[in-house]
Amino acid sequence: MAGAPVEPGKIPDFSAVDLDGPAEGPVPSSGDWAAALQNSVGKGVEDLVWDTPEGIGVKPLYTAEDLQGVDFLGTYPGAAPYLRGPYPTMYVNQPWTIRQYAGFSTAEESNAFYRRNLAAGQKGLSVAFDLPTHRGYDSDHPGSPVTSAWRAWPSTPSTTCGSSSTASRWTR
Repeated sequence: MAGAPVEPGKIPDFSAVDLDGPAEGPVPSSGDWAAALQNSVGKGVEDLVWDTPEGIGVKPLYTAEDLQGVDFLGTYPGAAPYLRGPYPTMYVNQPWTIRQYAGFSTAEESNAFYRRNLAAGQKGLSVAFDLPTHRGYDSDHPGSPVTSAWRAWPSTPSTTCGSSSTASRWTR
């Protein structure tokens, strides 16, 4: 692999790079690339692997060899077992949903907020549920801690769908 080493911190002259590659001769191998990398930055391929916050190692270069053993390459998006996504075109024709996390107000205020955002083009809602609702209880269940009412609007149908006689307890 041809190319002069680049000094650390110096921006390479990309206008001088032959983008068509060598006119003739063998195609460089991954070993040739690794040698050029070592020559250029003074580190080996293993030294440049970094981990994502989830602990997944990310290599500086991926090749066709990395695809060996990947079991979902023979599947298609929108077809069972849905390993490549739920829609045949994925999000080409369906934009990603943009969401506002909301629900820390009265039922009426939250409802108005959701309706305004949906009318303005928002595609989905992320509602702040109270702790009892997260745990599968009605917000007014006797075993529900009162402190959860201070965190978010209760999500029982009687309070989120409109006014309720119990709603005044939650608007402290």
